[in-house]
Amino acid sequence: MLVPMAKVEIIGPKSEFLDVVSLLHEHGKIHIEDLSKRIQSGELPLQKMEIEGDDVRVYDELDEMLIRVRAILKTLNEPADGIDKVRRDAEYARLWKLTPDELAGDIRDVIDEIEDKTADLASLHTSAESELALLARYEPILSKIQPLAKQIVVTGAFDSVALLVERRYKAGLEELQRELDKLTNSQCEIISTDIDEETTAAIVVYGRQYAEPVHKFLAMENVNQIRLPQDFQEMPLDVAYQEIRQRRAELPKELDSIRDQLAELSRKWYLRLATSRDVLVDRLDEIIAIPKFGRTEYAFMIEGWIPAEDVAELKKRLKERFHDEIVVSQVAIDEKDFENAPV
Repeated sequence: MLVPMAKVEIIGPKSEFLDVVSLLHEHGKIHIEDLSKRIQSGELPLQKMEIEGDDVRVYDELDEMLIRVRAILKTLNEPADGIDKVRRDAEYARLWKLTPDELAGDIRDVIDEIEDKTADLASLHTSAESELALLARYEPILSKIQPLAKQIVVTGAFDSVALLVERRYKAGLEELQRELDKLTNSQCEIISTDIDEETTAAIVVYGRQYAEPVHKFLAMENVNQIRLPQDFQEMPLDVAYQEIRQRRAELPKELDSIRDQLAELSRKWYLRLATSRDVLVDRLDEIIAIPKFGRTEYAFMIEGWIPAEDVAELKKRLKERFHDEIVVSQVAIDEKDFENAPV
């Protein structure tokens, strides 16, 4: 809907500047005009407001809070039934009334309560999902090797490695045996069997003292070795297969437990954290906007656009809060202002 807009000029003592900006934010109807270019060009005989002193400290502190709150929210999920708007608006109003230091303290209390919990759960969730995906790749491979692995008993003096070979290259296992015999002084044996129409499984058993040259040779010859995940590398292949199957059965339950804990934390904290994020963004935006305003040694000036019908309400709210310290004037609009007028 198109409404007539009025251009207003707000002037007051610099000591009230941030409080005035906060009130304008609460009012939510004024579109701030950036005065910096007009000041720089000399059109306005003012200096640009600067972010300095305590504003810098406040900005850095609130920005750190925002980064941490956003990180926590990434680990949580918005409740399935959404955010209660009435509760959210009440929480926003509560937080907005706090001073910057009070706001940082309030949010820091929440962060201290939940940050480590969510970080630990997120890490556990990522690890469990990665482990499940890894084991899912190994189980079908080991299931093919399993019948052959059961036939072999490896003592402490020997080690073994499993291979998968395309059946059309099966004859190459004889050549592989000869080469490995040279490396191991004939302390090597290859046992193989066809496991399907396309694949031959083989297990190479060799003296443990020859482990390094055997693995180097297999790698150089691009032989497809089955390398188990680190937690299972010291196990015989048949034992590793059973352990992997058991672990795969356990992981979904662990993931469900982690997700339940995250869901409970989301139900308890998501609204408060999401609202804290929004308030922090708005507070930081206020500080970022400071250079848009003009100043003299003792006063500030703000210009902006507001629906004409809301000018009286803005004047009333400023007078109620600051009495006669803040002056609001409606400025005559000339042709050059049209391009800056909000639509």
